[in-house]
Amino acid sequence: MPKNKLLLSNVFIGRLSVEDRNLLARKNIILGYLCIFFPILGVLIGTLIVGIKGIYAILFFSPIIVGGIWIVIYHFGFLQGIFLAPKNQKMWVAKYKGEIIGSVDIRCQKQYSILEIIWVKPVFQRMGIGSAFINEVIQELTTPLYVQAAPGTKQFYWNLGFTKLSRKHRKKLPISFQYMLINMVLDIHKV
Repeated sequence: MPKNKLLLSNVFIGRLSVEDRNLLARKNIILGYLCIFFPILGVLIGTLIVGIKGIYAILFFSPIIVGGIWIVIYHFGFLQGIFLAPKNQKMWVAKYKGEIIGSVDIRCQKQYSILEIIWVKPVFQRMGIGSAFINEVIQELTTPLYVQAAPGTKQFYWNLGFTKLSRKHRKKLPISFQYMLINMVLDIHKV
C-alpha cells in the first residue's frame, strides 16, 4: 500500500465489469453472514452466562440480524441475476494492483444525474483518485451532475467545479430533490 503518493498511472479507473460486480457482491455476502452470525453467537453465549434473561439481547441485536439477512439475500440474488442493477445506474471502480480501492455510483436520468456514492479506501485518499473518478465520469455524462455534499467534502467538490445550488435553482428541480438534501451541482456543459 502507498505511504504518501500514488502514481495515478498505476491506478485503473473504468466502468464496473461483471467480475468486479461479482467480487463486490461476494464480499457483501460475507459481511451479511457476519452480521447474522456474531449477534446470534453473542445471544447464545449471553443466555448461557446470564440465563434466560440473556435472550432479551435478541431484541437489541435484531436490527443487525435483519440487516445481515437482507444483505445476504440481496447480494446472493444479485450474483444469481435475480436482482439486476437499475438501467439508469452507472458504476466505476478504481483498481490498484488488481484490488478494488474505490467506486463511484451515478444515477442517470434524462435531465440530470445524481452522484450517489463516491468511495475510496482510506489509505488511498488524498491521492487524486476521487478527482480522477469525477473527471472520468463527466466524460460520459451529458446532463448536470448533482451531489449531496457533506460539510467535510464541500471543498473537494468546489475544487472540481461544482457550485452551490441556489434556492431559485432548487425550485426548478424535481420534487424528490427537496427531500434528498442535494446542495451542489456540476454543469457538464461548462467543464
